[in-house]
Amino acid sequence: MRKIQFALGLVLVACFSGLVNAQISTAGKTGDGVFSIAYYPETGGLVMENDGTAAVTTFELVASEELFVVDNKPTALLGGLFDVFTGVKLFKLDPAGYSDLDWGPVLKPGLTADELGAKLKLSGSHLGGGALAGDLRVVPEPSSMVMIALGLLGLVSIRRKRS
Repeated sequence: MRKIQFALGLVLVACFSGLVNAQISTAGKTGDGVFSIAYYPETGGLVMENDGTAAVTTFELVASEELFVVDNKPTALLGGLFDVFTGVKLFKLDPAGYSDLDWGPVLKPGLTADELGAKLKLSGSHLGGGALAGDLRVVPEPSSMVMIALGLLGLVSIRRKRS
C-alpha cells in the first residue's frame, strides 16, 4: 500500500509541477519596463500585467498554429483601427498607451507550459520607445494546486511512518 501511495504522490507531483513553469522572454533594451503575461489553463484566460514603469503601445502575440479561440474575441479591448484577433494572432495598438489588460479566455484551455513556450512569440513596444521585455507564466488552476499539495502530503506521511 505504501509503495502505491508513494508512486501516486510522485505521479501527481510530476504531472502538475509542469504547469507552474513557463516563460517566453523577449530581449528588451536596458531600462525598458517589464510586464508579465499570465495564462490560466483551466479557462484559457490571458492577463497582461505591467510593472508601471512604461505604458505599452503595441502588443503582439503570434502563434505558430491556431491557439486563439476566435469566438472569444475581446471586442471591448480591440476597438482600434489596426487591432487584430485571429486564430494565430492577437495585436493591439494604442498610441496613448495602456497598462494591465485582462484579455479573457482568448487561448485554448489546457495548453502546457512547453506548448506555450514553443508556439507563441511575443513582441511589442513601450510609450516613448523600447521593446517589450516580459515572461509568460502559466497559472495552475486551484485543483492542480490541491493535487500537488495532496501528493506532497502523501510523500511526507510515508517518510514519517518509515522513520
